[in-house]
Amino acid sequence: SSDLKYLIRVSGLKMSLLDNGTLGGAGGRRGFNGNGNILEKFDAFISKSIPALMPIAKTCLLSTYFEDGLRMILQHNAQARYIKTLWRGSYSFAYTFIVINCLIQLIPATLILCRKQVRVAIGCLFAAAIFQTLIYKMWHDVTFFLRILAVVGGLCFVLADELNQASNIFSLAFTTSVNKSSNWLQLAGRLLIIFMFLTLIRFDSTLRIIVELIGLVLVGAVAIGFQTKRCASALVLILFCENMYFNAFWMVPMNKNRFDFTLFDFFQTLSVIGGLLMIVALGPGDVSLDKSKKSI
Repeated sequence: SSDLKYLIRVSGLKMSLLDNGTLGGAGGRRGFNGNGNILEKFDAFISKSIPALMPIAKTCLLSTYFEDGLRMILQHNAQARYIKTLWRGSYSFAYTFIVINCLIQLIPATLILCRKQVRVAIGCLFAAAIFQTLIYKMWHDVTFFLRILAVVGGLCFVLADELNQASNIFSLAFTTSVNKSSNWLQLAGRLLIIFMFLTLIRFDSTLRIIVELIGLVLVGAVAIGFQTKRCASALVLILFCENMYFNAFWMVPMNKNRFDFTLFDFFQTLSVIGGLLMIVALGPGDVSLDKSKKSI
């Protein structure tokens, strides 16, 4: 009938308009939303870059352990005097601490990069963080404590990655259990790693206030797992710029006391950048808003 032919023509016209993007179909959304294309391209770039990104992330994450271990070796006499004075003990005690501190940082960090005995190595680095806090009596220093927690958060992502690798080998039942552990480790890592950003907050200029407020929003998004990879990438950029500007240890004379503190802050921040890169590579895990949105 003529009515049926009319409906067919109208339906065909609507489908044509949808395909062309005129009525807001997928093509229309792409046409009107240029940002969508940019973000999609960014996501695709990250996905392709994961094989190269993981080694970079781990190297940055472990850099603070290499720096601290090597500094202990190069400055062993000064470190020994400091420990001896701090604890009112002997040089034997001080040098024993230095040797142990070097061993439980340099060897495990190297093993992780070589993907050998990763879980044991992570346990050693956890122990090193606790060991240093106790020996240097830094438990009362809030900034130091928060930064140690942030570095530990980065190690949670290394352990989560190791568990994910193991789950690809073993049975389905084991894989399910491992995935749950990995997801909770990723949540713990996201929550702990934001502490570093909190220790860097300064409101000493208008520009700094704007940057810090943007950073706080991004940190909150990473913590709850919302647009996690994109927000973590933005935080990497912010922390990298702040690190190069505020922790430029190469601009400080080596004979100044400030040199060691600036060097320490630089590599601590670089370690957290590595943790954020791990988030970019691994994603937020199942315990996140991103995963909840996909499930819906």
